[in-house]
Amino acid sequence: MGGGPGWGPTHPGLVTLSDDELMDARLRGRSFSDAMAGGLHELPVEDGDRALARCGRAALWIRRRGADGIARYVAAAAPDELNPNEPLRNRLTQSRFIALLPLIHFLRELRAERPWMEPSPRACFIIDDPNLRAPAYGHVNYRDLAAHAARAGYHVAIASIPLDFRSIHPRVREVFERNRQAISVTVHGNNHERHELLTVRDGANAQRVAAQSLRRTIKFEHRTGLSVSRVMCAPHEECNPLMAEALFQLGFDALALEPRRQVSAEGQTPNDVLAGWEPARFVDGLPILPRFRLDISDEDLVFNSYLNLPQVIYCHNRDLKAGLHVLDDAARRVNRTGQYRWVTPAEIAATNYVSWRRDTDLIVRLYSRRVRLTVPAGLERVRVAVPRFPGVKMIPSSLVGEGQGGGSLEISLVPEAALSPAAVPAPVWRPWPRLRRLMTESRDRATPLMRRLRVS
Repeated sequence: MGGGPGWGPTHPGLVTLSDDELMDARLRGRSFSDAMAGGLHELPVEDGDRALARCGRAALWIRRRGADGIARYVAAAAPDELNPNEPLRNRLTQSRFIALLPLIHFLRELRAERPWMEPSPRACFIIDDPNLRAPAYGHVNYRDLAAHAARAGYHVAIASIPLDFRSIHPRVREVFERNRQAISVTVHGNNHERHELLTVRDGANAQRVAAQSLRRTIKFEHRTGLSVSRVMCAPHEECNPLMAEALFQLGFDALALEPRRQVSAEGQTPNDVLAGWEPARFVDGLPILPRFRLDISDEDLVFNSYLNLPQVIYCHNRDLKAGLHVLDDAARRVNRTGQYRWVTPAEIAATNYVSWRRDTDLIVRLYSRRVRLTVPAGLERVRVAVPRFPGVKMIPSSLVGEGQGGGSLEISLVPEAALSPAAVPAPVWRPWPRLRRLMTESRDRATPLMRRLRVS
């Protein structure tokens, strides 16, 4: 890998990646803007070189085979050091990628002798806040939403607040029951108070919040017959490590959280530098799934695909005021980046692992706390790579199937101090959560009506 800073005057440019077979198929022939590409010095292209990226006619990245027969990559720029508290994903994103992409490509070639099998591409929409007490919530009509999702082949999870799990409208329950492939429910906080998952200051209070959220969820499932994903969608994209540990101890499968542009905010941990870079990262045993806003750029959708991330896209009911075709359009944008399976958040969490077969061994790297994997025939041993955390143990099940391999295996990460939701006291009762929820729900339900009145 060669090259250097290579910067001339800073100005943007459109970078076109080659359709060369060397290029990853997800990037091949695509064009992306880069804030500094127009200021890079052009690389000389010699006979036999393969130009992999150009800005206009100027080559910015080439592959060159020397007289010694060794192939080398030459790039017009090398990535700078990360700024303090800057996540790596900031360097592979809309308008900023050309300095880092050649290095990623090179490192992936080095690991080609260890070909990790990635999970099939998976995607899901999540709509935060709605409850299920009426056929519609704000701009979201559940029957229409299920019809749109079923027709276009995508899946939508309603991230509902457990405080609202007290009741469900019969017609809404029927819509969810009949359209399980298209629409489902997941968890959004507990009471949805301001900074609810961020401001808990001790483990006992965190456990009370997590346990109450789960108790309400379990009662809702028993009452309705619907399944709720054990994926906590963090209100306001906030959760501190104490709360993450409590969610793990109580049995949540994952936390869905938007990666931050800076990792120095309260509640963040040093490994957040890789947020949005891997299918999940761990905080004290709990997987953190990256999720992204509905207005994510086409470029970032492609980079998500290139990094083998699940496309978890979230929004609120107000983002759908123009109509449900907004989700149809977003699904088309996602599907242009790969062959996606649209599934529930629970399914995404359960399939977050990569594997590599070496002779009669299967090596599995977990990005989940609980997976069920298929073991090919002829294998003698499954080896699991997972970060180690104090108080967390791994439990593999017995192989389900006949003979060596050829069956399925469940692997779980469990806390040594696992907690039952029923054994944890409830938080001190206060009237404010219900009053606040009444106000926010009234606002959300009134917004479409007020909009129609203004139009008329």
